[in-house]
Amino acid sequence: MNGRLIAGVVGLIVLAFGLSGLLYPERVMEFAGFAVAPTASAAQATAEARAVYGGLFVVLGAWVVYAALRQSRQLLVLGGTLFLGAASGRLGGAYVAGSPGIWGWIGAIVEIALGVALLAAAWSLGRDEEWPALAVPAQPSEGGRPIAAAPPRDVPPSSGTTGAPFSP
Repeated sequence: MNGRLIAGVVGLIVLAFGLSGLLYPERVMEFAGFAVAPTASAAQATAEARAVYGGLFVVLGAWVVYAALRQSRQLLVLGGTLFLGAASGRLGGAYVAGSPGIWGWIGAIVEIALGVALLAAAWSLGRDEEWPALAVPAQPSEGGRPIAAAPPRDVPPSSGTTGAPFSP
């Protein structure tokens, strides 16, 4: 399984969802079953739809694409758990308030699929250096007894450098 490809495709799908929310908030609201409250203006309601279904999804999609390009397991796990959290909220709502209808169930399935796909992509990358707390150093041995561990990797100084900031 190519985790970068899967994450990239998921990121582009989420980015497309977000762009549709920014460009067509009325359609998104209609699709989601939202109506403008009598105490609110249409501009207020569409701004809210643009914020949540547009801007939030554009940024999430962009981060997932970035994570795919950089092979960042941590960002992919974050994106995956966000989708699984959305699905949990949707399923919890179905338990409390009843069936959300066919589109609500499809939404839950899509959220679960995207979340699982991102977690699987993160798992497939296998880059231990991003998960230092989980990495277990190899224990070299000589004749059955451990030998001295290698010294820690060099860490660049945090102060007192003479070079330009952020220079390679």
